[in-house]
Amino acid sequence: MGRLLKVAVAVVLLVVLAYGVDWAALPKYLEQLSWPAAIASFVALSLQFAVSAWKWQWALRLHGVECRYLYLLKCIGIGFFFNHFLPSGIGGDAYRVMKTMPGEGFASRALSAVIVERVVGFAALLAIAFFAAFDLAGESETARTTIKFAGVALAGVAFVAWAVHRGWHEPLFERIRHTRMFAPVDHNLAHLRGGRGRWIPLIALSLLFQAIAIGITYGFFWSLGASVAYSMCAVIMAAAGVATILPISINGLGVVEGAFVGSALALDVPYEPALIVAILLRLLLVPYALLFGVIYALEPARGPSPSGQKPQAESGKPAPGTGRRA
Repeated sequence: MGRLLKVAVAVVLLVVLAYGVDWAALPKYLEQLSWPAAIASFVALSLQFAVSAWKWQWALRLHGVECRYLYLLKCIGIGFFFNHFLPSGIGGDAYRVMKTMPGEGFASRALSAVIVERVVGFAALLAIAFFAAFDLAGESETARTTIKFAGVALAGVAFVAWAVHRGWHEPLFERIRHTRMFAPVDHNLAHLRGGRGRWIPLIALSLLFQAIAIGITYGFFWSLGASVAYSMCAVIMAAAGVATILPISINGLGVVEGAFVGSALALDVPYEPALIVAILLRLLLVPYALLFGVIYALEPARGPSPSGQKPQAESGKPAPGTGRRA
């Protein structure tokens, strides 16, 4: 999809969202705004960065790559800056991969770690929404749809994880063993299969990260005087999370807000506070992005070696050679 077309989609969606606002009712919600609650929600965003770097650290450990926590926190912040100010969300992940490529063994472990972290994080959001939706299922068709969609998606993720754990992919791999990409993929899967206890912190931190994100949304609604239950916020955030996957807009602009407001309306949340919260969630991330942008600008031209990594023993497969590979 062309960049100009994505810009056009974002503009059209934002205009549609603005068209639906009851401008006479808007001041009422802004007057009710509780600044202490709003500020607390804003500060909680920083906690998300801290947890995000921690869960990424465990995703790297799954792949036998050890990095300093503060280094990862800086990288994830700079990646967030790229995601905010580049026309694609991929830029931030590419930066993270580049900054954590191990000096020895398969460099693709850095890419695999980011992919695994993303998938586990999304599954954690769907899991919270899945259970939260049961609280609303008796009265809301949207909640019942969330249960079905999240249930199928989680079952799919669980099946793939179980299939890899049991080695059901091996017959397919035998057919592609001669290809160039076979060795790094097989190597990364071996790490994931041998991760054992390292999966627990990654999953727990992913659940914590999403719980904080939902709590921030709940706090913004509460600061506006809107009575929106935590379970409703979980369903709304799941819809917005699914919308981030759709590559039809610049950084999801308009698409995410539209999904957020649309799911909120389906749960009988008033339009105006839903739109205000959606905009706040977008705008209040900008100061953090700018802060990390300054850190990036002040970063030395030749930074430290990949995060002070320490080579670790390979798990699930014999240790690779010392040469740098894909």
